Order: sequence, then C-alpha cells, then structure tokens
Amino acid sequence: MYFYKPSDFNLFSPSRIFCFVDHHEDDIRHVAFACILNADPPSDVWGSFPASRHTRRGAFSFVDGHVELHKWRDPRTVQPSIRRPRGDGEFGRGNNPDIAWVKDHATGLKPR
Repeated sequence: MYFYKPSDFNLFSPSRIFCFVDHHEDDIRHVAFACILNADPPSDVWGSFPASRHTRRGAFSFVDGHVELHKWRDPRTVQPSIRRPRGDGEFGRGNNPDIAWVKDHATGLKPR
C-alpha cells in the first residue's frame, strides 16, 4: 500500500510502519530503500540492504516518531562494508527472518 497523506497511516499502527532506515553503505545506489513484498519464503529477497554496523543492528525510524535499533537474527544479514556494490545473494536470500521483519514493518495490506 502507498501512503499519500498522513491520515493514510491511521489504517495501521504508526508505531509499526517505518519511514526511515539505516541503509547499508554497499547498497546505496537508489534514492529509496526498497522492499520486495510479493516474494514469500523460501523465495524472499532483499530489495535493498539494511545496515548492521550498530552491533549487528539496523536503525529504523517509525511513523509515530520512535526509533528502534533492530537486532538482526540471520548471520547472512550482518555484512561488513567492502566498498563496492553487492548482489542480493550476499545478504542471504530465502528463509531469512530479517527479510520477513522488514517486510512486516514496511507497509500493510490495503484494506478492502
């Protein structure tokens, strides 16, 4: 679902939807952080890679204003910077609980 105005977030809990994320430095090649929402385990893939430089955690700022350092569970998500672009397989694709967490906090299904 796309959010066009602040009141659109009222359809979901603003404390569950992130609006800013700490992007991994080897993946900054687009203007936005992307999530591939239509892939399910075991075919999950990263659209963009989150940072893990804060003791295996990524920083997320949520719509309600709170900030969370989320600890990554899958060791494939935690990658040091190598100062070159990477492919999605390097950050662990398929059956990665971290991808599921990011997708769950990126948006919600459009109400019918």
